[in-house]
Amino acid sequence: MAGCGRANSSRRAGGRVIVIGAGVAGLAAAEALGKRAVGVTVLEARDRVGGRICSDRSHGAPVDMGASWIHGEKGNPLTAICRANSIRTMPSDFEDRLLVDRDGSPIPLAEMEPWEEIIAAAEEIAEESEEDIPFESAMRTALKGRELSPREERIYENILAGVECEFGGSADRLSAWYLNADEGFDGEDLVFPDGYAAVPDALARGLDIRLSEPVESVACSANAAVVETSKGRHEADAVIVTLPLGILKRGNVTFAPNLPAKKLEAIDRLGIGVLNKVAVKFPEVFWPKETEFFEYLAGRRPYGPVTGATCATCHEPPALRPSSGFAEFVNMVPVNGAPVLMALTGGPFGHRLDSWPDEKIRTEVIRTIEAMFGGSIPEPSGMVVSRWHADPWAGGAYSHIPVGSSPDDYRELAKPCHGGVLHFAGEATNQAYPGTVHGALLSGQRAAKDVLARLNGTG
Repeated sequence: MAGCGRANSSRRAGGRVIVIGAGVAGLAAAEALGKRAVGVTVLEARDRVGGRICSDRSHGAPVDMGASWIHGEKGNPLTAICRANSIRTMPSDFEDRLLVDRDGSPIPLAEMEPWEEIIAAAEEIAEESEEDIPFESAMRTALKGRELSPREERIYENILAGVECEFGGSADRLSAWYLNADEGFDGEDLVFPDGYAAVPDALARGLDIRLSEPVESVACSANAAVVETSKGRHEADAVIVTLPLGILKRGNVTFAPNLPAKKLEAIDRLGIGVLNKVAVKFPEVFWPKETEFFEYLAGRRPYGPVTGATCATCHEPPALRPSSGFAEFVNMVPVNGAPVLMALTGGPFGHRLDSWPDEKIRTEVIRTIEAMFGGSIPEPSGMVVSRWHADPWAGGAYSHIPVGSSPDDYRELAKPCHGGVLHFAGEATNQAYPGTVHGALLSGQRAAKDVLARLNGTG
């Protein structure tokens, strides 16, 4: 029973299924099962649906503090959902960016072109390496024998910060072998003028969702399961677990029997990244209104280690690598007209924000914005900080592959177990599209298909 694999069953569709988590994976699974006359209850710890999709409206216009983009609209299932539900989207261009040096002077994008060859050389070094190495090590090897000027060192750090914002992990831990092992959809990237939360809201319509009901334990027998929550007991023929990787790492939910050893090892090896956001609202726009992205090249700063309390659950080395602080900003004006600059902070610096008080974050982000745009700036009228790692129901932003892990761990995490009673979904179970909303969506549909096969006796 403790081994992975789906057992044959004489049960027919129409059984009872518990879905743990009302993020996109859980909602997609519940929707797919509901269409096949399966009774489904979704148990959600938060007081809202959406999980790591969170459209904050405290600034007036919605600002997405979790997922923000549809990456590649052609053939993407999210695009179809938006079309079917009249959810507004608009194109976003990651090349529409302004690079600003530490003294506030602009850096021509042409200065970044030689670095494309260096990155390509680092990828080749990693490919030819007999053992996996961190991305930063591959970059340093590619730069061997080349003395960088102070400005080039800042550009180099900006590249590492960009990688850390994309994958959430530290550049000195991210696997160089598997950095770009995932797949993607073609076409434009899209953003949501009215907030990404419209997608989970659409998926949630008509579903039986119990909010503010965190799951405490799941006990599986040969053909059924009992799920205990803070509010009671639920019985089911099958359970779909969509807990984020960060929560699985923390062991907040107990399983009986224990999860298979291979699955536990995969959970341990995979990395849970941090991408924290700081959205700052101003009374007026004093930056270029039409430019979508700003990058600030401050260079490395001596922020020191994070606190021991944060390190206890961060799944990162106790001494995080030196980082550049706030390096990437999204301009919300082209998206919805809001006078908001949103800082993206990944990897080591993102982890530090979890332990910083709001006032320290505010001081640092304002100092950075002043350095970027010169002189005194208006007093901000509001600030929101995401802190995804500190979030008790997330434990981080999304998964990545550190050195020592591989895409096989995503596949292992996706496998059903306990005789086919227990199934798993979520972005960290999708080897092709990890770390994405569409990856979570597709994983939920895959888990629902597996459950249906079992209930129908064909799995």
